[in-house]
Amino acid sequence: MAEKMKLFVDENIAYAKFFFEDVLLNQFPNFFELTFYKDDEFDLEKISEDAAVIIRSTYKTHNLNVPASVKLLSSVSTGEDHVDKNHLEKKNIPYHFATGANAKAVREYFYSCLSILLKEKKFDKSEDKILVIGLGNIGHGIAKTLKNFNFSFETYDPFKASTIESLSNLEEFKIITLHVPLTKNPPHETYNFVDKNFLNELKNESIIINTSRGGVLSESDFLKFDNLTVISDVFLNEPTIDKNFHQKNFISTPHIAGHTKSSRFDMTKMSLEKLINFFFNKKLNDSLVKKPYKKKSIHFSLSEVENDLNRYGFPVSLLLQIYDPRNDKFDLIDFADVRNAYHHRLGYEDITSNNDLNVSEYLFELGIE
Repeated sequence: MAEKMKLFVDENIAYAKFFFEDVLLNQFPNFFELTFYKDDEFDLEKISEDAAVIIRSTYKTHNLNVPASVKLLSSVSTGEDHVDKNHLEKKNIPYHFATGANAKAVREYFYSCLSILLKEKKFDKSEDKILVIGLGNIGHGIAKTLKNFNFSFETYDPFKASTIESLSNLEEFKIITLHVPLTKNPPHETYNFVDKNFLNELKNESIIINTSRGGVLSESDFLKFDNLTVISDVFLNEPTIDKNFHQKNFISTPHIAGHTKSSRFDMTKMSLEKLINFFFNKKLNDSLVKKPYKKKSIHFSLSEVENDLNRYGFPVSLLLQIYDPRNDKFDLIDFADVRNAYHHRLGYEDITSNNDLNVSEYLFELGIE
């Protein structure tokens, strides 16, 4: 009998045992030898037998000599900066990311942040303006929602059709929301993209929302500004993050903006689909895939939604009832533990209501993308 292909999977990937043990080994019972690992104990360089490896964004491959015995490296993440793609390409090692799978969750995080800013009167829809930087799956959906609710906004992306072609008028914007990859490659380098020069151009009490990557905003530069506000889900040098930056943020969350149950389910499912397609040129047997969690029912008032739309121009109370990022604050030393154990947040599609409404469809009909 031929020796089985080794399959190494990070044990902290959401739904890892469900997808790679229950589903994969059911559909292909005799091909893989499955091992779950802790990412702080795993040594990619020591893999000597043919293997596929499934990692998270917490595992960095830069400065590693990935052996040719690795036949596929798949990251259950949308960010790519933790993987040395040039090295893998030189060694002809295929790699994959869960691109786009968490876009809904990040958009939902932004809508909750916007709701907080509206309710706390830090943003006035009738007077203030929003800038969306980056028009991928996340930024594009946010822009559509802002348009649907008649917010004043602009978009900027050097690679896509945008409403503005330069960042020469940053003083116009009260909220700047960042949705860009982290790259150090010119001419569109995003490392320290928001630096002292950028910050100097902003109006007093402007608010930056960063759900992209730590390093896109220069934390050291931001600490020199007392007239600006940051909501940050991402940090430089995670999980060892800067105490002063963490304390100065209006809202800090432990890199979980994209982590709803449904988004994490979809991300791991995407990784499994790639694995099956790569080794078998087949599709995942969807009859084996049933979400291993229940939806949650909430009670909300349609009249309250109507009142919010009249008062704020946005369904703020309902969105914050579904998810309030202030509940995900964390102590500095607990960043990694909190993030690893974060499996409780429900997205719009995971919510039902006392009104027999499909909440996701209801919000979509209101204009939420």
